[in-house]
Amino acid sequence: MSGLFSDYEIIIVENGSLINLQDLTLPDVVRQNCYVVTLARVVPYDLAALAGLERANGDYALTFDTTLGDQLELIERMFGEAQKGFDIVVLRDKSSATKSLRRWLFFALLRRVYPNLNSRDRKEAMLSRRALNWIQRYRNRSIYLSEVLAASGYKIAPVMLTRAAPVRRRSSEHRDRLAWATLARATQLPLQAATLTSGLLILVILVFSINALLVRLFNVDILGRPETAEPGLTYLVIFIALGFLLTNISLYAVLRVISVIHEDVRREPYYIVEAFRRI
Repeated sequence: MSGLFSDYEIIIVENGSLINLQDLTLPDVVRQNCYVVTLARVVPYDLAALAGLERANGDYALTFDTTLGDQLELIERMFGEAQKGFDIVVLRDKSSATKSLRRWLFFALLRRVYPNLNSRDRKEAMLSRRALNWIQRYRNRSIYLSEVLAASGYKIAPVMLTRAAPVRRRSSEHRDRLAWATLARATQLPLQAATLTSGLLILVILVFSINALLVRLFNVDILGRPETAEPGLTYLVIFIALGFLLTNISLYAVLRVISVIHEDVRREPYYIVEAFRRI
């Protein structure tokens, strides 16, 4: 790094690696430029990156995974793009590493809210000072780093990887939690699903009610076929239909209230920093 920049610092986020960095034999010049953020418990990669960005200083900040430690030339390329006026520069794979229906649906739904979100963008990102200030101010709004970057509104410039690089995968537990939390907050998926089902239920109720009334009054069903009305059946169908309708409206109202409360209530911190010190 000293060959690329005259002034820099490296912040290592210790996220349950069980490596005692204090016991490493390192030159003084390395220790002077390196800091360690030790988290009290293991958290997803995105939250660990946000914990490191919270303590970053300087004109630019960079999240960089240790799996790319042999490709430091990428940092120089990302910095070159940032000098062209981009506040956010991300690394982008040439092709998606995993092609699954769940992943495709996840990004398809998110792109309706954030058109600049790309499924091939990696977790490595270079941020200008003003972009970093925005992220630090609103870091509690999401547990998904890519969504935070897309929601900032700043233009995102990609730097394509010239050769394949490993990707640090999330655990299935963290992946499911992140996906549902992101979709529920960003796309209001439960509320939209409730709206859709309410519309379909109302349509079905209208069809059955009209059919029951036609049979009761004219002895023909909604398709024009002869039918014999059963005593009390019309009232029973309409009564049950109204019951389902009122139940669905109540559930919709509850979801609406929960959505508002979710937006207004401040959540507890996503991570707790146990220590911050030099190596």
